[in-house]
Amino acid sequence: MYVKRTLCWVVCGAAPLVALAMAQPSATQSSGVTQSSNGTYTGGLGRQTHTPLAAPGSSTPLNFAVPLSPTERDFLSLISREDVFQIEAADLALTRASAPAVRRLASTILAAHARMRTALQPILRARGLALASTPDEHGTATLGRLRAARGADFDRLYREQAGQAEERDLQRFEQAAHSDREDSGVQAFAQRQLAMLREDLRVARTSGIPRG
Repeated sequence: MYVKRTLCWVVCGAAPLVALAMAQPSATQSSGVTQSSNGTYTGGLGRQTHTPLAAPGSSTPLNFAVPLSPTERDFLSLISREDVFQIEAADLALTRASAPAVRRLASTILAAHARMRTALQPILRARGLALASTPDEHGTATLGRLRAARGADFDRLYREQAGQAEERDLQRFEQAAHSDREDSGVQAFAQRQLAMLREDLRVARTSGIPRG
């Protein structure tokens, strides 16, 4: 009887936790990015959904809004839009690039920014904000130029723009990670992303991208 009661407690008590875990999107699902059998990543933002976080068994979204300074709000907005640009540009490069090295670079950047976007979503949600669905004006214009380019011209342009975007990201994250005025949650998020950004920039530079 004791064993039966214990087994029932484990199974019944774990059910809500399992259901909650299954309901959370994976890094690739939330960004519309999938990993192929050869280890590369494909896909963009077209399949992305934004489901408000709710308590188990409730349809009412939880409200964790945290006040932000204008600087913090600008930082979160900028990196969210930069993520959109990097993901869409990398997705384009996977089908347009003529050089294998450029496609490998695009796969690395796509995977990294998909993970960053997934990590960013709860940070924004807890502060009453939403993920950007479009890049900023500069990113939009650059995507237009990339779509119009072909062959070696596309490879050169993508390499340059990807490198410059990684430089911008690294600078913004380093400032946020070491700022005494930053929201502690935002600062911790920035610190966790620094290693990934530095690795992305290293890969970009070894692929022939000049420093910005």
